[in-house]
Amino acid sequence: MEVILYPAPIHKFFFYINNFAKDVEKKVLDCGAGGKTPPLGLFFDHGFETHGIEISLEQIKLAEEFSRVNGMNLNLIQGDMQQLPYDDESFGFVFSYNTIFHLLKKDMRIAIAELKRVLKKDGLFYVNFMTVEDGYYGEGKKLGKGEFVLLNDDGSERYRVFLKDHLEAAKFFEGFEIILLENRHIRLPTIWKDYEASYIDCIAKKI
Repeated sequence: MEVILYPAPIHKFFFYINNFAKDVEKKVLDCGAGGKTPPLGLFFDHGFETHGIEISLEQIKLAEEFSRVNGMNLNLIQGDMQQLPYDDESFGFVFSYNTIFHLLKKDMRIAIAELKRVLKKDGLFYVNFMTVEDGYYGEGKKLGKGEFVLLNDDGSERYRVFLKDHLEAAKFFEGFEIILLENRHIRLPTIWKDYEASYIDCIAKKI
């Protein structure tokens, strides 16, 4: 049986679930839920009721193929994390990995307000941001402080947004108790050569 390799931050989230929210309903929403190895697969294996929203149909197709091969029903839909089609306090946990930094800062605030809306009281929210120490910082046309726009191969635009530090990250979490703010730097010389990724991982509890 093939071993599925999920990113380390997803596994780390379970430590905080077990220590800070073990009695919260095991129902999770992943925002940015597409791709070849959707994080929801790990939640499914841990007995969670899983739901995911993804803006890209191509990425949804990849995740659905993963689901089919592994016999999982992840409940994926196409949509925008700034307008979630779910009732208030629908989920015990909300997870968003490598997604929110493709929104401008004003839209990050809208998305986080939506994620807070659908999260139950005492539920946990995981999200990660890119930082100004990341190797991609400064690429593209600058729009605002830490905000850049790049062009895709088809001519469409995409954003990449960077935060200065954990103090700036903390400002996005009004109405939450912050459990974790952690800087994470990654080097993979064999694959990425000289590129170094830099993130701030955030885990917060809705109060």
